[in-house]
Amino acid sequence: MSDFLLTQVINYGSPLVGLILMLGALGLPVGASAVLIAAGAFSQQGILSWPSTALIGLAGAILGDMFSFGMGHYAKDAMQRQFGKSPTWRNARISFQKQAGLAIFFTRWLITAIAIPTNLIAGGSGYKFTRFLIYDISG
Repeated sequence: MSDFLLTQVINYGSPLVGLILMLGALGLPVGASAVLIAAGAFSQQGILSWPSTALIGLAGAILGDMFSFGMGHYAKDAMQRQFGKSPTWRNARISFQKQAGLAIFFTRWLITAIAIPTNLIAGGSGYKFTRFLIYDISG
């Protein structure tokens, strides 16, 4: 699969890198890390333009994060009905609201394994989208 995917990155260029990073940000197992490393190598060799690849890749990753935030946002009412009366749930929401900015920022680059759950929790807890986007882009 990797050889095929890397060949397609050469064939389709930056838009495919952006698409793969978006799908990876949604949690699909598409090999986003390998494609990102390969895109850097292809940019170094002059096969891909590094400014457009970086910009489109960043846009794809942010778009994927926005979609996962939206999934959490639209599931908010169901989660509230299911767990809303639980004091643990309320405490968790309050605690997340206090530390959400740091959680979003650090899960973009330091603790990437929990980035998707963080996006879902941010959307589901009623965290402001504009704040989420600011921390997402800065991370």
